[in-house]
Amino acid sequence: MPPSHEQSATPVISKTNWFWTLLALSIPMVGLAFCLYWFFSQNTNPTKRNFAAAALLWAIILFVLNIIFAIMTIHFFSHMSSDFNSFFFDQQNQPVEGSPV
Repeated sequence: MPPSHEQSATPVISKTNWFWTLLALSIPMVGLAFCLYWFFSQNTNPTKRNFAAAALLWAIILFVLNIIFAIMTIHFFSHMSSDFNSFFFDQQNQPVEGSPV
């Protein structure tokens, strides 16, 4: 026989608790610490634990995307600067004939 609804129900998290939860998560390093605590703590409400797991998953995804974007940006600007210099200067670092420099 499956457990009844009252036996498996977890306490409802109040709006005030969610307000303070979201406020704590909006502070950069404090939010990460709270997320880790809520995710690994055994006495955390399961709803808040699931929320912390989802927030940590998003943080990991966004961190990886930021690293990829940073690498692409550095790669783009490094090639752009070498093309820019070759347009204005020859290999001996002298201005090219007809360049505005």
